Amino acid sequence: MVKIQKRLAKMPIGPNNADFTQFDENEEATCLSQVTYIQRSWFKTLIVAPLLSVLSLMIFALYLYWYQKTRKNWLYSEVDSIDKATHVFVHGQDHKMAIVPL
Repeated sequence: MVKIQKRLAKMPIGPNNADFTQFDENEEATCLSQVTYIQRSWFKTLIVAPLLSVLSLMIFALYLYWYQKTRKNWLYSEVDSIDKATHVFVHGQDHKMAIVPL
């Protein structure tokens, strides 16, 4: 956790948003447009998501698997500080998204 905090302290990240470029500006894969601090919501993960998956004949589970933004909204909750966060939701300039554990 200390390594991650030191690394993030070097980046100009505000709570829930970041406008910074990492590495080479000409390379699309390294340009980030937004970073959001998130924490796993156990109620959503253990009760809401399985219930909706069963009711939708597992179509909802496929959407959670395929789409990162849907997974972020249905399994995680946004938090204000990195101390409370267990994961980081990264949104790149090339519209690729990832959920990264801390």
